Amino acid sequence: AIEGGEFVLHYQPVVCLGRQRTTGVEALLRWRREDDQIVPAGEFIAIAEQSGLMLELNEWILESAAEACARWRRNGWPDARVAINVSAQQFVAGNFLLDLERVDTALDDFGTGYSSLTSLEQLPLSRVKLDRSVIGGADSNPRSAAIVHSIIRLCRNLGLQVTVEGVERVSQLDFLSACGEVSVQGFLLARPVEASAIVELVHATRGKLDELLGEAEQQRATTLDDDLTSSVRMLRRSRRRSTSPV
Repeated sequence: AIEGGEFVLHYQPVVCLGRQRTTGVEALLRWRREDDQIVPAGEFIAIAEQSGLMLELNEWILESAAEACARWRRNGWPDARVAINVSAQQFVAGNFLLDLERVDTALDDFGTGYSSLTSLEQLPLSRVKLDRSVIGGADSNPRSAAIVHSIIRLCRNLGLQVTVEGVERVSQLDFLSACGEVSVQGFLLARPVEASAIVELVHATRGKLDELLGEAEQQRATTLDDDLTSSVRMLRRSRRRSTSPV
């Protein structure tokens, strides 16, 4: 696949809720096979690492993402930024750090797997990306909401920026919009697309966000009306019981 040029990068916008704009994109590796079937990275990355081909693949990813970013800056998105996923092998072998003029490092999938609070203290991080499992119940479960609020507050106190992955419901976006300077990423806002579609997608961010937050406000109003109606009914039933003759 490497020799045949079958790998492609798709890009998913990362949207800052505080500034209401796309501040960057994440490069996501895909394998477009000869039969045009698209294979996600999760199905072959482990094999690439075990076979020793990960370094070669990472070099291609870095070059391709940098070239795409340069094109976006020339063609309508002057402050374009792109994030790539880096294999641990890339840090211990090769000249990865020397290939970059400046490295901003984010801890991915925080809240699951091997990530821990000590990682925030020990690693030279600039951003934390909360795993989708962390935000999963925050819009419906008070305990989950409290955990997300606590993590975001902790990261801010440590001077770290926060990105929340896997935002797929309007109610999740509504919850996060009240959390301050938080960035979000997920199918609700934008699915991964090819590089040629990114600039148009970036310029449409504000309108898309306004639309979704407007929908969230309508949902809140509907829920409030339903709760009020239910409370009135309960009060009426209670009053009837209290005034009924014995």
